[in-house]
Amino acid sequence: MKYTEVAELNGLPAYSGIDRTPGVHMTDIITDLLVESGLVDFPPSTEENKQANFGKGFAWEVQKENQLKQAFTSPPFRPPEVKVDGILCSPDGYWEWKDIPCITEYKATLTSLSKPMEDRIYWKYQMAGYCHVLNVRHCMLFVLFYCGNWKPPKTTDRAYWVEFSNQEVREIWDMIVKHGKRKGML
Repeated sequence: MKYTEVAELNGLPAYSGIDRTPGVHMTDIITDLLVESGLVDFPPSTEENKQANFGKGFAWEVQKENQLKQAFTSPPFRPPEVKVDGILCSPDGYWEWKDIPCITEYKATLTSLSKPMEDRIYWKYQMAGYCHVLNVRHCMLFVLFYCGNWKPPKTTDRAYWVEFSNQEVREIWDMIVKHGKRKGML
Protein backbone atom coordinates (compact mmCIF):
# COMPACT_ATOMS: atom_id res chain seq x y z
CA MET A 1 0.00 0.00 0.00
CA LYS A 2 1.19 3.51 -0.76
CA TYR A 3 -0.07 6.91 0.51
CA THR A 4 0.47 10.02 -1.59
CA GLU A 5 -0.49 13.43 -0.24
CA VAL A 6 -2.74 15.37 -2.62
CA ALA A 7 -1.62 18.91 -1.81
CA GLU A 8 -4.21 20.75 -3.89
CA LEU A 9 -6.97 19.27 -1.74
CA ASN A 10 -5.39 20.39 1.55
CA GLY A 11 -6.55 23.55 3.29
CA LEU A 12 -9.65 24.21 1.20
CA PRO A 13 -11.81 27.03 2.58
CA ALA A 14 -14.40 25.95 5.13
CA TYR A 15 -17.99 26.36 3.96
CA SER A 16 -21.07 26.11 6.11
CA GLY A 17 -23.45 25.73 3.20
CA ILE A 18 -24.83 29.21 3.95
CA ASP A 19 -23.59 32.09 1.81
CA ARG A 20 -22.66 35.23 3.74
CA THR A 21 -23.71 38.58 2.35
CA PRO A 22 -20.77 40.90 1.69
CA GLY A 23 -20.57 43.68 4.26
CA VAL A 24 -19.85 44.24 7.93
CA HIS A 25 -20.89 41.30 10.07
CA MET A 26 -21.49 41.56 13.79
CA THR A 27 -18.71 39.06 14.45
CA ASP A 28 -16.22 41.32 12.63
CA ILE A 29 -17.07 44.20 14.94
CA ILE A 30 -17.00 42.05 18.09
CA THR A 31 -13.60 40.60 17.15
CA ASP A 32 -12.16 44.07 16.53
CA LEU A 33 -13.68 45.42 19.75
CA LEU A 34 -12.30 42.63 21.93
CA VAL A 35 -8.83 42.63 20.39
CA GLU A 36 -8.55 46.43 20.63
CA SER A 37 -9.71 46.43 24.25
CA GLY A 38 -7.32 43.63 25.19
CA LEU A 39 -10.14 41.45 26.50
CA VAL A 40 -9.30 38.69 24.03
CA ASP A 41 -5.96 37.79 22.56
CA PHE A 42 -6.42 35.48 19.61
CA PRO A 43 -3.26 33.42 19.12
CA PRO A 44 -1.47 33.79 15.78
CA SER A 45 -2.88 31.38 13.24
CA THR A 46 -2.47 30.53 9.59
CA GLU A 47 -5.39 30.83 7.19
CA GLU A 48 -5.27 27.05 6.73
CA ASN A 49 -5.60 26.55 10.50
CA LYS A 50 -8.50 29.03 10.72
CA GLN A 51 -10.33 27.28 7.90
CA ALA A 52 -9.79 23.87 9.53
CA ASN A 53 -11.23 25.20 12.79
CA PHE A 54 -14.21 26.77 11.00
CA GLY A 55 -14.80 23.43 9.29
CA LYS A 56 -14.85 21.57 12.62
CA GLY A 57 -17.32 24.11 13.96
CA PHE A 58 -19.60 23.77 10.92
CA ALA A 59 -19.50 19.97 11.24
CA TRP A 60 -20.57 20.30 14.91
CA GLU A 61 -23.48 22.56 13.93
CA VAL A 62 -24.73 20.06 11.35
CA GLN A 63 -24.36 17.14 13.80
CA LYS A 64 -26.22 18.91 16.62
CA GLU A 65 -28.93 20.22 14.27
CA ASN A 66 -29.50 16.66 13.01
CA GLN A 67 -29.68 15.33 16.59
CA LEU A 68 -32.25 17.99 17.50
CA LYS A 69 -34.33 17.23 14.39
CA GLN A 70 -34.47 13.59 15.50
CA ALA A 71 -35.30 14.39 19.13
CA PHE A 72 -37.91 17.18 18.78
CA THR A 73 -41.00 17.66 16.67
CA SER A 74 -40.28 21.41 16.54
CA PRO A 75 -36.48 21.68 16.41
CA PRO A 76 -34.52 24.89 15.98
CA PHE A 77 -34.33 26.36 12.49
CA ARG A 78 -31.84 28.71 10.89
CA PRO A 79 -33.41 32.14 10.45
CA PRO A 80 -32.49 34.27 7.47
CA GLU A 81 -29.61 36.68 7.77
CA VAL A 82 -30.77 40.06 9.09
CA LYS A 83 -29.33 43.57 8.91
CA VAL A 84 -29.90 45.89 11.87
CA ASP A 85 -28.27 49.31 12.25
CA GLY A 86 -26.13 48.50 9.21
CA ILE A 87 -24.77 45.32 10.81
CA LEU A 88 -25.24 41.92 9.18
CA CYS A 89 -26.19 39.15 11.61
CA SER A 90 -26.42 35.42 10.94
CA PRO A 91 -27.77 33.66 14.03
CA ASP A 92 -27.19 29.90 14.05
CA GLY A 93 -30.78 29.18 14.97
CA TYR A 94 -34.12 30.17 16.45
CA TRP A 95 -36.19 27.91 18.69
CA GLU A 96 -39.04 27.90 21.13
CA TRP A 97 -37.64 25.84 23.98
CA LYS A 98 -40.42 24.95 26.42
CA ASP A 99 -42.49 27.77 24.86
CA ILE A 100 -39.76 30.38 25.44
CA PRO A 101 -38.40 31.94 22.23
CA CYS A 102 -34.60 31.80 22.03
CA ILE A 103 -31.71 31.82 19.66
CA THR A 104 -29.51 28.77 19.36
CA GLU A 105 -25.76 29.03 19.09
CA TYR A 106 -23.28 26.24 18.37
CA LYS A 107 -19.64 26.40 19.50
CA ALA A 108 -16.77 23.95 19.15
CA THR A 109 -13.67 24.71 21.20
CA LEU A 110 -10.32 23.48 22.43
CA THR A 111 -10.69 25.60 25.58
CA SER A 112 -11.25 23.75 28.82
CA LEU A 113 -14.68 22.86 30.11
CA SER A 114 -13.45 24.11 33.48
CA LYS A 115 -13.15 27.72 32.21
CA PRO A 116 -16.20 29.58 33.55
CA MET A 117 -18.83 30.20 30.90
CA GLU A 118 -19.16 33.81 32.11
CA ASP A 119 -15.53 34.41 31.06
CA ARG A 120 -16.25 33.63 27.41
CA ILE A 121 -16.79 37.27 26.46
CA TYR A 122 -16.83 36.78 22.69
CA TRP A 123 -19.65 34.26 23.00
CA LYS A 124 -21.54 36.51 25.40
CA TYR A 125 -21.41 39.50 23.05
CA GLN A 126 -22.34 37.37 20.05
CA MET A 127 -25.32 35.76 21.80
CA ALA A 128 -26.56 39.09 23.18
CA GLY A 129 -26.27 40.68 19.73
CA TYR A 130 -28.28 37.91 18.12
CA CYS A 131 -30.84 38.14 20.91
CA HIS A 132 -31.20 41.85 20.12
CA VAL A 133 -31.78 41.38 16.40
CA LEU A 134 -34.32 38.58 16.94
CA ASN A 135 -35.96 40.35 19.90
CA VAL A 136 -35.47 37.55 22.42
CA ARG A 137 -33.66 37.36 25.75
CA HIS A 138 -32.61 33.72 25.86
CA CYS A 139 -30.13 31.47 24.12
CA MET A 140 -29.69 27.73 24.02
CA LEU A 141 -25.93 27.32 23.68
CA PHE A 142 -24.56 23.98 22.48
CA VAL A 143 -20.82 23.56 23.05
CA LEU A 144 -18.53 20.78 21.89
CA PHE A 145 -15.45 20.75 24.12
CA TYR A 146 -12.90 18.81 22.05
CA CYS A 147 -10.77 18.03 25.09
CA GLY A 148 -13.29 18.35 27.93
CA ASN A 149 -11.44 19.64 30.97
CA TRP A 150 -8.11 18.27 29.65
CA LYS A 151 -7.89 15.89 32.69
CA PRO A 152 -7.58 13.69 30.64
CA PRO A 153 -8.47 15.17 27.23
CA LYS A 154 -11.86 13.68 26.39
CA THR A 155 -14.43 15.13 23.99
CA THR A 156 -17.70 16.08 25.60
CA ASP A 157 -20.66 18.27 24.73
CA ARG A 158 -22.82 20.48 26.91
CA ALA A 159 -26.00 22.52 26.50
CA TYR A 160 -26.49 25.77 28.41
CA TRP A 161 -29.60 27.90 28.87
CA VAL A 162 -28.44 31.51 28.78
CA GLU A 163 -30.67 34.31 30.08
CA PHE A 164 -29.98 37.98 29.45
CA SER A 165 -31.74 40.98 30.95
CA ASN A 166 -33.19 43.56 28.58
CA GLN A 167 -30.56 45.98 29.83
CA GLU A 168 -27.66 43.59 29.11
CA VAL A 169 -28.84 43.00 25.56
CA ARG A 170 -29.35 46.72 24.91
CA GLU A 171 -25.99 47.75 26.42
CA ILE A 172 -24.04 45.12 24.49
CA TRP A 173 -25.79 46.00 21.23
CA ASP A 174 -25.17 49.72 21.77
CA MET A 175 -21.49 48.98 22.47
CA ILE A 176 -21.20 46.95 19.24
CA VAL A 177 -22.83 49.70 17.18
CA LYS A 178 -20.75 52.44 18.82
CA HIS A 179 -17.51 50.56 18.18
CA GLY A 180 -18.46 49.85 14.55
CA LYS A 181 -19.19 53.54 13.95
CA ARG A 182 -16.05 54.73 15.76
CA LYS A 183 -13.88 52.42 13.66
CA GLY A 184 -15.58 53.44 10.38
CA MET A 185 -16.99 49.99 9.86
CA LEU A 186 -20.56 51.34 9.65
